Amino acid sequence: MDATPSFDPASGSPIVDPNGAFIWLGADGFAHILRGIAPLPGDRDVDVRIIPFAARLPPGETLERRLEVPLPLPDTSPYYDDLPLREYTLTDIQGAVLIVEFLRSTVEGFAAEPAPQAPDLFRVSGRHTIGQTERTSCGFPSRQLQILKRSDNFPRPEQ
Repeated sequence: MDATPSFDPASGSPIVDPNGAFIWLGADGFAHILRGIAPLPGDRDVDVRIIPFAARLPPGETLERRLEVPLPLPDTSPYYDDLPLREYTLTDIQGAVLIVEFLRSTVEGFAAEPAPQAPDLFRVSGRHTIGQTERTSCGFPSRQLQILKRSDNFPRPEQ
């Protein structure tokens, strides 16, 4: 999962956000940064589940990307608008865990169609996309990092 479909706030036109990520403070004291399918909010209905666009990675090949996130890291999700700054708590963290989700082309019902706004990316799916998605992760312990922790009903998956 390589980029998040989004909308330009000024024009309302569809865009591709190469830095889209779901970020949350985990119970382990680490900021978790997910490049993948964000969990649906439990406190509201959504019209459509946001599935990131994916890059094709042939067997034996590598893919290098750069993800830029602001510091301090904010709790953020494609389903939640930013809050006023006073509604966050600046919280020390133990480091960050980067999580990248992917969907193998061998899953049952796999389909990939070119993303309309990004010809090198694809809208991918499987028969049971959410259940077929796999993850890989890497932790980075650190000192002197902080997260802006939301004070609302923001989802915090246990990872």
